[in-house]
Formats: sequence, C-alpha cells, structure tokens
Amino acid sequence: MIFTKIYLKHAGRSFGSLIILSLVVTFISFLLLTSLRAVDQFTQISRVASDADWRDSVIYTRATFYDTSTDAILREKSLIAELPSVQSVETAGIQYLVSDGTSNSMMCFVYTNDAFSRIRYPLSGGQYPAVDSYNQVLLPPDMRGQYQVGDQMKVWVLTNVPAGTQTDEIKAATLTVAGFLRENFEFAYSIVYPSADLSHFFVPLSCTSLDLLVVFGIKTDDGQIVPPEAAGTYVITPKPGFTVEQVKKDVQSVVEYPAYVHAGPDLFDRYWKENVNAAKPVLAYCIASLSLSFSLLLGSTVLSMQRGRKTMLVYYSLGLTWPRTVAVFAFQKLPARS
Repeated sequence: MIFTKIYLKHAGRSFGSLIILSLVVTFISFLLLTSLRAVDQFTQISRVASDADWRDSVIYTRATFYDTSTDAILREKSLIAELPSVQSVETAGIQYLVSDGTSNSMMCFVYTNDAFSRIRYPLSGGQYPAVDSYNQVLLPPDMRGQYQVGDQMKVWVLTNVPAGTQTDEIKAATLTVAGFLRENFEFAYSIVYPSADLSHFFVPLSCTSLDLLVVFGIKTDDGQIVPPEAAGTYVITPKPGFTVEQVKKDVQSVVEYPAYVHAGPDLFDRYWKENVNAAKPVLAYCIASLSLSFSLLLGSTVLSMQRGRKTMLVYYSLGLTWPRTVAVFAFQKLPARS
C-alpha cells in the first residue's frame, strides 16, 4: 500500500505534464498512422497484381488508337493461343450499362475467366461474389452513399456484341450489390505504353467520368446471359517448362504491336523503380515519427528522474525497493500495484 500511495502522489503532481506529453504522442501517432496508410495504398497495387499471378504471366495490350474492334481482338487471341509455349490466353471483358431512371452510364468489368477473376481488390464492405455467379456487383467507394449491400440496381444492357450490329437489343437486368471496393483504383482494360508499369494498369477511378463496377456475369431479367465485349488487354499464361521471357518473345512474333507485350516481372520492377522516390519520403517520415515519439518519452522519463533524485534517495532509505523507487518517477502513468 505504501508504494501505491507514493505512486499516486507523484502521478498527481505530474498530471499536467503527462497530459501534454500524451497529446504530443497522440498527434505523432496520428501522423505515423497516416504515413503507414499512404505506404499501404502505395503497395496495394503490387499486392493485387501479385495475388493475380501477374509475376508469372505475360501482359499484352492493343493500342487504343488503333484497331480495337472485337474481331481484331479475338483474331490476335487465337494467334497467341496457338503458340506452343502458351498455356492459356484471356482477354478482359467490359459491358456498358445505363442506370434505370437516369442517363448515367456505367462500365462493368466482367470477370468471366480465370485470369481476371483472380484480380481481387480489397473491400470496405460486403464480400466477393462467387466466380460463377451472375448479377452480383461490386461498387466503387463513391457509390456507398447511394446503395447498401443487398440493394438491387435496375440497369439496361446491350444483349449482343459486337455493339452496333442490327441484332443489338436493349434489355433490363437487375444487379444485387455484393460489396464495395475499398480503394479508389481499378484495373484499366487498355493501356498504351511500351514502358508501362503496374500503375498504368491499375489507375485511379477519378481518371474516368464513368462509374466502374465489377461483376462476374450478367443475365437479363428474362434469363439471357449477356456475353461481355472483349477488351484489348490479354493475360497470357506460359506452359510448364517455358519461362515468361520465352513466352514474351513468342507473343511479340505474332502480334501487331510487339512493343506493348510486357513480361510480368518487368511490370513489377518498373513500378518499384518509378515509385521508389515517392515512397522514400513517406518511409523517412515514419522513421522520424517513431524516433521523435521515443525521444519524447525517454526525455520526459530522464527529466522526471533528474528532478526527483533527492526524493528517490529518501524513499529508498525508508525501505522502498530501488526498482519501485525508479518506477515511481519513470513510469508514473502506469497502473500501480500494492
């Protein structure tokens, strides 16, 4: 009990300084968490692409200002699929929708194949729908104010592709909100950069005026399956025994735009090289925040012990153990024990 009384007495005397110190440490901790959040966002694209096995794939994008018709995309897909070194080749799928009762256009990324269904964005709510499900949609963060998980969306969709043919028919479909994307970035289906990195494939949603949705399949209200329109990005998986570099060279030999064929590891390497300078200040700030917090705590402890060294000797001479004497002055905000 003696230790407890002494402890509380000195804790009360230093209450004001403890409050100030706590506020400073809280502020520094907030800045540190903000920095760590920035680092998490910076590395998120790399984690999403890595989980989708892009390190072991070849990525090819047809130039947007050239021929991007569905026929041209599928023709090159067939050429790539015939290569002896290629296990599989998949294209991104897109579908334009119009929200019922408004003129708002939305673009759906339709992940109907293994290569693209492996792209898993972090969610802020809800859950990922099953790969073989229909009409279960993931919405971007800015649509959280309009919908909740489980809500239904009535949309209008073209039921035939390629678009523009006389067989096109607009039909109604009902989508159910399965969840919300956490981050404001999403896969961009056609990127034209010979030296592209991951950041060119996963771009901020603010880069487009369209609402970008994710769905694994769409059926109209009368049960018709809507095939997505093929987009000009291919994910190519090598056969066992062939390296990514071998497949890259093989693909370059048969496509129209060989400069836009990327080995997965190159995309990761260029991403880190391009962005490492941006990450350095954030990491330095994290280290500085930790160092400052530790210095404040250490300085406060040493100062408290310096001011109370005579009193410490008195308590020690009266029978209080030296570790407890030090604890009274060094850790005055810790819970006391009798």
